[in-house]
Amino acid sequence: NLNKIQAAKEESTKLDAAYALLETGKLEDLLTAITEAEKVDNSSLAYQEAQELISQANNQILKLIETQIDQQDWQGLEATLAQISSDSKFKENFSDWYQLAQAGTRANRGTVEDISAAITLASQIEARSPVYYEAQKLVNRWELEVKDVEILTEARDLAKSGTKEDLTAAISKASEISAFNPRYQEAQTEIGNWNRQIYIIEDQPILERAQKLARGITLEAWQEAITQASLIKINRPLYPEAQKVIAQSRYQIEITQNQPLLDEAIRLGNQENWTEAIAVARRIPSGRALYPEAQEKINLWQTQINAQDSLQEAYRLAATNQVRDLARAIELANQIPNYTSVAKASQEAVKKWSEQLFAIAEDTANYDLSEAIEIANYIPRNTPVYNSARTYIEIWRKKQNRSTLDFSDSL
Repeated sequence: NLNKIQAAKEESTKLDAAYALLETGKLEDLLTAITEAEKVDNSSLAYQEAQELISQANNQILKLIETQIDQQDWQGLEATLAQISSDSKFKENFSDWYQLAQAGTRANRGTVEDISAAITLASQIEARSPVYYEAQKLVNRWELEVKDVEILTEARDLAKSGTKEDLTAAISKASEISAFNPRYQEAQTEIGNWNRQIYIIEDQPILERAQKLARGITLEAWQEAITQASLIKINRPLYPEAQKVIAQSRYQIEITQNQPLLDEAIRLGNQENWTEAIAVARRIPSGRALYPEAQEKINLWQTQINAQDSLQEAYRLAATNQVRDLARAIELANQIPNYTSVAKASQEAVKKWSEQLFAIAEDTANYDLSEAIEIANYIPRNTPVYNSARTYIEIWRKKQNRSTLDFSDSL
């Protein structure tokens, strides 16, 4: 008895490992678990446990087969059947499952011949079979599909010529396939393709006429090109090409309308009549041809106006002959871009005002070295007197330092 109990414990341990295999749900693991359980002798205390495991594994295999049939996974079903024994627990239904899998595989090839063969195979499954109902459903579906395939074949043959009349006839034929039929979506895809071909046949002459007009050189031709291209609606295949023609023609029209404005603005700008030039250039609307070019010119001319205004303000400040005003005048004039019309005048003014500051600094040095240094520091690098100013600043600082030392010594 002790030996029997010990053997049962060892077999139970093995069964625990087999139960772990059940958890994976994989066919290979289920079959392995069954093989292990079948090794338990009917005299063993673990025999009942082994039989329960076999039952659970077989139920899982049965569910796997039922799922593959429900999902019409015929390749998967054939693979499953190849791994389970035809003389196993499933012997009674094995041949029906295999026949249904073969029928499904044939039907998936899609030809009338193959679908007809699938119908024959599925029809042979007897009423007593658990898959009889599923087989009959498939037979009904495949019978409809045979008719659909025949209709689609006829429709495709009609469409081969590519003429509008035959394409229309092909659409009419394919439309006979009901929304409830298996090949309905396939028929709708073909109908979509054939409609697209018809739209191209209808719109191609319109597009070519519009393209020819767009290559013209008159406003009338471009406007007519737009009119023609606008006949091609948004849901038609050639719509993007038509939109290109419209955009090109509109651009030509805008160029024709706006070029004289830009030319006139440039003429005025060349005469340094910048305010008037800007006013003319601003008549070119945003988003239209030559607008970017007009804005570029406007910015240039506005810079010229700003430069003139800055120089005038600098002259006004410098006229006071006050140190702070001269320094501010120099700062304003130095900010004027070199490409403006007043650049030379501003540079000459900076030179002159720097010389004035230097003269004032020299006079101030006679009684206030700190103030003289501060004034000389306003003189910018880009002037002839800059180096002299830096030299004098050094001299004045040394004088300051000596004066401070002499004052300290006297104390």
